[in-house]
Amino acid sequence: MSVSLSMAVQVIVPGEPTELDMLVLELSAFLVRRLRNKVIRVERVSGWDSSNVRIVIEDLDSLREALDAVGEFEGESGILGTIGPEVVLVRRISYSGRCVRRACVLIGKVIGDYSLGHIYKAMVVFWEVVKLPLRTIVYAEKKTTYEKPRKLINKYVKTAKLPKGVPVGIDTFYELRSKVIHRALILTRKNVEDARKSFCDAVRELTRELPGERIAELERIEELCQGI
Repeated sequence: MSVSLSMAVQVIVPGEPTELDMLVLELSAFLVRRLRNKVIRVERVSGWDSSNVRIVIEDLDSLREALDAVGEFEGESGILGTIGPEVVLVRRISYSGRCVRRACVLIGKVIGDYSLGHIYKAMVVFWEVVKLPLRTIVYAEKKTTYEKPRKLINKYVKTAKLPKGVPVGIDTFYELRSKVIHRALILTRKNVEDARKSFCDAVRELTRELPGERIAELERIEELCQGI
């Protein structure tokens, strides 16, 4: 089933809609209000990068705006972590390119969340940022990627020569992120600072390994990592 909203945005829903499909319809209306005619199509997907909603946009300048709108929608709806957006341009870009560009956008988001004291939001985005270059590096080596975070981390460790602390650090803030989302963990200041250090060490290391995708904007993490 295909539904068209008043701004001529195509929303693709299967014949037997699920609860997620209903969320896609609500998200589509929200995106139209935020991005107007910059959104071309919204659909449910089952992506190999754990994405479950594809948002097709008109131009690259709308990428961050679309991701921010998804985060805002999740926050207002009380469904943090439910939507895994894959934001793509009308023209096709490479899988690695999408991962790196999305990581660039999310780094800006995590810097903003952390500076405003939104430590729980930042903790969730820490993992989302690190996951993307992880997928890029593993994909370049294996020509495939892995949906389960633990398997992705293990595959990366096997393909990369890493300082011992890097995989340990990735594990540290992945576990914290899981506890924040699934177990309502109350974070201490030490939790947050340990996660920030692990995040900074991991992203610095991963950035050096990106295969031909070294994007200057990834180095914006130094705004968050000064003194580490």
